[in-house]
Amino acid sequence: MTIYLVESYRLKKNMMRKYRAVMRRIHKSLRQHKSDLPELLSYKTFKAEREPSSTSFVELFEFANKESMDRFSGRFAKTLWLKTLQQDFFAVVPRRTMQVSTWSEFLNDEWLTH
Repeated sequence: MTIYLVESYRLKKNMMRKYRAVMRRIHKSLRQHKSDLPELLSYKTFKAEREPSSTSFVELFEFANKESMDRFSGRFAKTLWLKTLQQDFFAVVPRRTMQVSTWSEFLNDEWLTH
């Protein structure tokens, strides 16, 4: 069963330039290391809501199952390039603003894909 790790957060307008640079590095690194991360099926970042002083973002990590998600999460402590990306990310996005949840399919209905 597919599992999605969903992270949402607000970012102040004055941090957008740094955020864009960090997210480009993250997306580029994940593409470059795709073969090192077989657990991660897909990764996407969405701009969710914009207000005059801030913008909301959502990151969506797709995994085949909970075990894959746990293996991926475990890599951060052991893998220097992932740890560095995570530190760069949290230098721009305050941890206290993060909301993290996991989603799984309630009904497996593939009518949209066929």
